[in-house]
Amino acid sequence: EDAAFIGLLFGWNGVLVVARQIRMRGLIKKAALTTVCAAGLAFYVIGYSVLASFSGWFWYFLAVTVITLGEVIHSPASNALISNLASHLGGPRRQGSYIGFAQFVGVMGGLTASIGGGYLLEHSRNVHVAILWMTAAVAATVAALGYLLYRKKVPSQDLLGI
Repeated sequence: EDAAFIGLLFGWNGVLVVARQIRMRGLIKKAALTTVCAAGLAFYVIGYSVLASFSGWFWYFLAVTVITLGEVIHSPASNALISNLASHLGGPRRQGSYIGFAQFVGVMGGLTASIGGGYLLEHSRNVHVAILWMTAAVAATVAALGYLLYRKKVPSQDLLGI
């Protein structure tokens, strides 16, 4: 029963990504990429906070919906921002290295969080799952603020996703 429910959540995530991805392109073209990234992370904060605060299938579906919307907003905007900055900072010959390093750091962060959170849940009886979700929400909040502060330092031509 639990495995089927988790499968439904993964399936719902996929449906939302497919349904919303193309529409997000218009958002990216109209706003500063740093602002779009911060807005996407705000959805993550809300979704993680729901997971930390409530339980039950309705709340899990709501959280996955909100987090997926954050993913659909943040992911293409952050990739465009990285690409623009890599082109500006490294030029065409080093653009791939900058993008590859940024992707590597992102994957290592996700891996570290997954392993660390799984270890804590499995080996520490005193860690409530809500603490882990709120830690993720705080990290997303800090990252969103970082994007907004970074906007002042980024050349204007690198801010737009056009």
